[in-house]
Amino acid sequence: MLSFQLPFAMWPLIRFTSSREMMGGFANGAVVKLLAWTLFGVISGANVWLIGSVIAGNG
Repeated sequence: MLSFQLPFAMWPLIRFTSSREMMGGFANGAVVKLLAWTLFGVISGANVWLIGSVIAGNG
């Protein structure tokens, strides 16, 4: 269950820490943003795949 909650926590965390308006000079740089959004995509994709496999009866 925790893996399904992780993307919902990551989305605002990445958005807020990437905002220059909110974070000023401490905002994420381009490389960190790319890595964070890539990790978000991988985790979200894995969750979608897991749900699909359970529904299909393969998990």
